[in-house]
Amino acid sequence: MSLHPAYISSNKGYLVVSFFVALSLWVVMLGKKDTTLVRHLKVVFVTEKGLSVIKASSNEVLVKLEGPRISILKMRSINDSMTIDVKELSEGAHKVLVPKDSLSLPVGVKLREVTPKEIWVKVQEPITKESFE
Repeated sequence: MSLHPAYISSNKGYLVVSFFVALSLWVVMLGKKDTTLVRHLKVVFVTEKGLSVIKASSNEVLVKLEGPRISILKMRSINDSMTIDVKELSEGAHKVLVPKDSLSLPVGVKLREVTPKEIWVKVQEPITKESFE
């Protein structure tokens, strides 16, 4: 079966509509494929008043996220830091597990991996000018 020019010209509207339907389906299917995002996040320690984290084995964590492409693209514009609550710790050196639930993730995005899984911190009263007087 050969396509005559008259056949093509008489069905241009159908061809254009078919092209856009196919393009739309392709975009929808591309958006449903899960995407992986790896990000470095700064660690912010929350301490009890009068204490501070003066030393940490790591000041950033590497997180690996997986989910729908659209949700992952939203993640690129938010969450540049991860908060770790160390209010319960007394002065001294402590090993703190990096909490996986401290990130607010869009629907469908899963946290696959966090590196490092634990951070050593040294908590003490901050050194001020008055401390030396």
